[in-house]
Amino acid sequence: MSSITVRPATPQEQSSCADWDLWDTGTAAHYEHVYDRGVQFIVQQGEAEIHLGEHTPVTVRTGDCVTIEPGATGRWDIHAPVVNRWRYR
Repeated sequence: MSSITVRPATPQEQSSCADWDLWDTGTAAHYEHVYDRGVQFIVQQGEAEIHLGEHTPVTVRTGDCVTIEPGATGRWDIHAPVVNRWRYR
């Protein structure tokens, strides 16, 4: 199984994520995180490239639904400030 999946969020997911936690990169150009738990998020705005170990980097953009499996270590290269709604899986 891949450590990360990216796909367009459905309209139902877009509306149901309104009560999920909010995360904002602010002015950061890079962000690093160890995913000790699985996480799902829906990008509300912005764009970033996520690098997870040896996996091919993926780009996430406004409207994407992203799932990252536990055990991944990631580096985000932020191209436009990202705001997303997230929850642990």
